[in-house]
Amino acid sequence: MEDKKNQQQSLKPIAFISVVFSTFAICSVLVTFPLIINYIQTLESSVQIDLDYCRVRARDMWREILDIETNGRYDSGKLARIVMAHRDVKRDTMADFWARRLHDQELRDEPYQKPDAFGESYVSGDCCTCSRGPPGPLGAPGRDGVPGID
Repeated sequence: MEDKKNQQQSLKPIAFISVVFSTFAICSVLVTFPLIINYIQTLESSVQIDLDYCRVRARDMWREILDIETNGRYDSGKLARIVMAHRDVKRDTMADFWARRLHDQELRDEPYQKPDAFGESYVSGDCCTCSRGPPGPLGAPGRDGVPGID
């Protein structure tokens, strides 16, 4: 009986230290875990801002390259050949995929350079043997494009 009492007395400080240590560990986790989450969110936000900056710079650089290569004229056939030549050289990574998608969307959004549907090939007057008349009224607007990427 006395042996059990001595054993209980000797284990009391160990039990007390264990409870104190466990309480301290739980409190420290409750404080540090939100701090770590906040740091990760701040880091992710910073990386997202840097990524957006790089994306804008790359888009502007592509515009400048295409302006130089096409001498400021937007000939769709020439633009398509230039874009395909650049695609053949590049490795297909996710960054390249999204850069191409954004770039292709910008090319589709470019306004037409010609005022009418027939362009410069349309000849007015009686000398044309095809009996083609002037352009008709404007048609219904087309469907909306692909949603943008934020």
